[in-house]
Parts: sequence; structure tokens; C-alpha cells
Amino acid sequence: MGATNVGPARRWVAVAIAAVAVAVAACAPPPPDPATGHLAVAADFNQGLLWALHDPAGPPQGANDWQCRPSTVHPDPVILVHGTFANMADSWQALSPMLVNEGYCVFALNYGGDGPTAFFGGLRPMEQSAIDEFGPFVDRVLAATGAAQVDVIGHSQGTVVPRYWMRFGDSTRPDGTPKVHRYVGVAPAGGGTTFHGLLPMVDQLNLRAALASGCGACVEFTPGSMIPTQLADPNPLPGERFTGETQPGVAYTMLATRFDNFVTPYRLGFLTDPMATNTTVQDICPIDFADHLAMIYDPVTLRLALNALDPAHAVPPRCVWVIPVFGIDLAAS
Repeated sequence: MGATNVGPARRWVAVAIAAVAVAVAACAPPPPDPATGHLAVAADFNQGLLWALHDPAGPPQGANDWQCRPSTVHPDPVILVHGTFANMADSWQALSPMLVNEGYCVFALNYGGDGPTAFFGGLRPMEQSAIDEFGPFVDRVLAATGAAQVDVIGHSQGTVVPRYWMRFGDSTRPDGTPKVHRYVGVAPAGGGTTFHGLLPMVDQLNLRAALASGCGACVEFTPGSMIPTQLADPNPLPGERFTGETQPGVAYTMLATRFDNFVTPYRLGFLTDPMATNTTVQDICPIDFADHLAMIYDPVTLRLALNALDPAHAVPPRCVWVIPVFGIDLAAS
């Protein structure tokens, strides 16, 4: 009986493999526009996730072209840094091609996971991700592009890891100039979060060790933990390159949403330095209901991020009605 079923079984396996191949091919982003050469930009989180499935741990559209050389108009390559439980593929299918279409050299990395191809990243303790992974990636980008500085755009934990490296890692060139020129934090989490009052219960219930065993970064988001405390400390700390929240010579822009469902209160991510720009998206567009996740596909947030990189050519964001989680622009749906 077993022998007679081998043929049909193999055919079903072949059909299944073919179906998976077709599904993966269908997930591929569309080709560049033949008239302009522009890359397609994911319209919302759903589409971005679908495109990411084509190469789940690979770079988003347009990123990591190691032959890219920055132009005189945009001399700083841009590094995109994802958040907790995320990766570069599912986070940046909108912003990466958008930046490339604007003429930037764009780079992204997976960090904090089980190797550079891990689908779920941002799990290691943030100080390890900062020093062991993010810092060397910055140096690799600078060496490959010949640029003097990079710009950084991070989301969630991706707003914390660069700041930790900038303060405690090798954040300056030999002439004392910071390696980072402009820093944009989307849904910034540098001040930690109460997570609606639940995260402090980790210590109350003695669950810190258990949580840290699976996600070392997660326990570091508790207000008063080492990372938020160190980043806010105005006093010199061992091994640091500068004091305070911000590094001299770096332009900081923090973009937050009132509907952040991870960073609570949402203003915890703002910087107190008067030289930093803190913006609540709803102050620009009251009908934008993007939450923590949706911000990286929210057209209002993305335009504000681009403006922060090139303030001399800033374009006012188009105010659109955006729903939480998916970042869908209902006017365009």
C-alpha cells in the first residue's frame, strides 16, 4: 500500500512547492516605474508585510546597495533601524524606497536577533545591539560610501540603540565630528514605557529574569531601568563620549503619536534638550490616528521624517485620515 501512494504523494508535494513559489513571487514588490525609475512605495503596513514575505530577512526595496555613492545634494547615507520583534524587511518597505526615490543612499540592518538573517530582531539587551552590531554597521556604511557622516532614522527600540552607541560607543571621527549628522526617532522609546502600567509589574511579580531570558531588551524599557536612566543622566558616566541626552553637532527630531499603544505615556520618548525638535503627529494632522506600529507606514510621519533630513526643502505633509495598526490612508483606499 505504501509503495502505491508514493507517486500521488510526490505530486502533491510538487503542487504544494509550486503553490508556495507562486505565492512568494506574488509577494514581490512591483518593478521600478519605467518612466521615472522610481521604486514602488508600500501604501500601508499590510502591503509592506506582504512585500517583506518575498525576502523575509533581506533588505527592503532600495536599501543596502553597497555601490551607492551619496550625491552632493544628499551627502549623508541614511541608516534605518527597526524596533523590537521586527526586522528591516517588514519595517521599511515604505521609507526605504521613498528615500531612494529622493536620491538618498539607504542602508538597513537586522540586529538583536539570532544572527543577521533573523526574522525577529531587537531581542538582545540594547547595549549589546548598540556596541556589537549598530556601531560596526555605521563604520561599514561610512567606509563603503566614503561619506563623512550618516543620518539615522529609527523606530521604537531603533530610536534607543543608536543613541546608546552615540553616547557610549565610538560616535565621533578622529577630528571630533560626530559620525551621525541627523537623527530622527519615530515612536521614540528612549525614556522607557509603563506599557499601560503592565511593565512595572514585571518586577513586582519577580518576572524580570524570565522575561529577560527570551527578550533581554524588553525588561530594559521599564522606566528607571539602566538604559533610560543612563541616556537621561546629565553627569559623566564611565566610558561615555559626551554628557546629557544629546550629542553636540547632531540634529535631533523626535516624532510621536498620541495614540502610541506601546510607549505610554507617549511623551516619555521626547528629549528635553531645547536644541531637539519634538513633534506630536496629531499637532500637524488631527485626523491621523496612527499608533506605535502604524507610524512607519503613516504618510504624515514619513513626510515629517524626510523633512527632518532635508529641512531646507521641507514639504508640508498632506493631512490624511490614517487608521491604527495598519497605517492605511483611507482617502487613498
